[in-house]
Amino acid sequence: MAFNERDVKACLSSYAEDAKYTDVVSPAWRVLTKSELGADVETRFPKTAFESSTALPLTDGFFVSADGRYAAVQGIFKDAGTAGATLPMLVILELEDGRIVRQYNLMLADRSML
Repeated sequence: MAFNERDVKACLSSYAEDAKYTDVVSPAWRVLTKSELGADVETRFPKTAFESSTALPLTDGFFVSADGRYAAVQGIFKDAGTAGATLPMLVILELEDGRIVRQYNLMLADRSML
């Protein structure tokens, strides 16, 4: 996974130019454009990680729709910058022409963690 390998270029190449990245958190959602995501990823690399997990409801840890347009992966989000927070997380992707056009990250976290 490009994010965990700390490869900003590879990570961002997965996204369409008009992609929207949304953290669904409380109290307000955080929505980023691709350029905002690039800046965010660069600052997070030293302290965060996402590990897929089969210990949660999706038995294989991921799901891809039959038409390949949607994918979901469950895992654990780790953030050393917030006292080592470890949270279950679900990532839902909408894909178009082999690129991510929408990403939704769902986890039980306060916006201040982001």
